[in-house]
Amino acid sequence: MDTAYTDHDFTPVADRILYEDDHMLVVNKQAGEVVHKSKMAHNVSSVLIHELRALLGPDVYPVHRLDRKTSGALIFARHAEAARAIQAVFIEGQIKKTYGAIVRGFVPESFALDSPMENDRGKMQDALTIGERVRHFEIDLPHNGFDTSRYALVDLYPKTGRYHQLRKHMAHFRHPIIGDRPHGCCQQNRIWKKELGNDRMFLHARRIEFKHPMTSEDMVIDAPNERSFAEGLDILKGRNLLSV
Repeated sequence: MDTAYTDHDFTPVADRILYEDDHMLVVNKQAGEVVHKSKMAHNVSSVLIHELRALLGPDVYPVHRLDRKTSGALIFARHAEAARAIQAVFIEGQIKKTYGAIVRGFVPESFALDSPMENDRGKMQDALTIGERVRHFEIDLPHNGFDTSRYALVDLYPKTGRYHQLRKHMAHFRHPIIGDRPHGCCQQNRIWKKELGNDRMFLHARRIEFKHPMTSEDMVIDAPNERSFAEGLDILKGRNLLSV
């Protein structure tokens, strides 16, 4: 079990429903929360799909996934027909996802990452991530022989849906996501845990945009940053040595 998170940290799921209708709902998943039990997370007592079914009844179906350490907007279907229709939206690439992340170092204003990735069957697959810088931070925290540490808040737009794509792409780009293990920077992760008291991975699915497959409505759903992500940003803003 990931010791960075415990069940009592989670806000009740009823307070995190971002959108709901007869066909689907969108929940703001919290970092460290598991969607369903697995071999990797068999000993947790709080499971998101169980919490939703206890609240809404048995007809709740996950249609895509977020890593356990990733927070943000997560879609669930309310019946089988909707589940098939929503999954088709993902398969056909008709959904736009925006992730916010805090990464090590200063990054370009915009960037494209297209390193292929190997799947669990050993096959190489194309993978594309587009990124944009939101803001740079430099704080008075020594690191690797320097008097300061540098970070960037970025928006990431995955154009493909490979396993750990954003985490792997940013690590390959040499701007790993803070708090990411095993792909991130061990030194920075230790600094954030020991010096700044924050042990989460700073990756958040902050917006999803798509056409509702059952009603044809244009959907734009924003997921507010959860407490730990907001606290990380507050630390950077409060100690930032840059003028902007």
